[in-house]
Amino acid sequence: NEEHTVSQCVQAVADGKADLIMKGLISTSELLKEVLKDKYNLKTNYRMSHIAIFNIPEYHKMLTVSDVAMNIAPNIEQKIEITSNLVYSLKKIGIDSPKIGVISAIENVNPKMQSSVDAKEVVSYFNQEKPDLEIEGPIAFDAAINKKASIIKKIDSKISGNVDGLIVPQIESGNILYKSLVYLSNADV
Repeated sequence: NEEHTVSQCVQAVADGKADLIMKGLISTSELLKEVLKDKYNLKTNYRMSHIAIFNIPEYHKMLTVSDVAMNIAPNIEQKIEITSNLVYSLKKIGIDSPKIGVISAIENVNPKMQSSVDAKEVVSYFNQEKPDLEIEGPIAFDAAINKKASIIKKIDSKISGNVDGLIVPQIESGNILYKSLVYLSNADV
């Protein structure tokens, strides 16, 4: 029974027997409905966000992407929280100095492209609050994951081709990226 399995998984986290839940093939809404039940006491003051972890044959290390499943159209404050969650999680799994790219379609701020404006704001926040964090944005996906792309585009980037995590603008682009990596790049999630 799928519903019972979800309940058991959430209960294991609530009891401290598990640290996280691997979603698998159940619907996101079904999982979240269970996670948010008061009986588990899992709600905190922190924003919940989804992190996808990929092993991509063409990329030299694990790549994480957030948020592709929970926060539909996050504002700047919410993107800062999502980024904080990603950085925290990467450090918990042993990546002491994560390199984060805040994704847009372009690398320069264009007021007509909100994702570029938001990316700049998120990066400015972390540059001020956590100056040791290697975070760049706006940065396009190709420049984030491929150093050659940033050289061709004449982008001065310290993280290009070596990012550990990507922050996507909103759920649509994140979900498209997720499915593209799985179905076109044979990525394991």
